[in-house]
Amino acid sequence: MSFRFLLDSNIISEINKKIPHKLVVQKTNQYQSEVSTASVVIHELLFGCLRLPPDSGRRRFL
Repeated sequence: MSFRFLLDSNIISEINKKIPHKLVVQKTNQYQSEVSTASVVIHELLFGCLRLPPDSGRRRFL
């Protein structure tokens, strides 16, 4: 398996929005077997989630 696309945090965040941009979702679904992300991006997203207030209802990664 080879990866063609390296997703950054802004794309992963977009996918996880309540109302994501349709084109981003479409392209991610179209190439789902060819995408990857870096461990730094995962850390960045986790760090951002941990900074959210506990009662915000937006901690969907945890």
